[in-house]
Amino acid sequence: MIIAKNKFRETVDSLMGFITDKVRRVGDNDRLFLKDVCESYKIYCASVGFKGFENKKDLKKALENRNYSVGNSKIDNNKVCIFKAKLIDE
Repeated sequence: MIIAKNKFRETVDSLMGFITDKVRRVGDNDRLFLKDVCESYKIYCASVGFKGFENKKDLKKALENRNYSVGNSKIDNNKVCIFKAKLIDE
């Protein structure tokens, strides 16, 4: 039970760190492909020593729980996108 709690905390902390460092909420016409966010998130987790989420579905759910709008974009051939957000480079 303690191991599961620690893994959960680590995953949540890694997502909060990633959002703080790499994601910004922006205008209505901006969007990110979930696939690109997943790749960037994995790189971020590796750089800070966290394992992170194991699949896109869990990452998508966690972003939705943090009030990010995630869904299929008709403009982008129904690819899964995070709306009103962009990745930043530091």
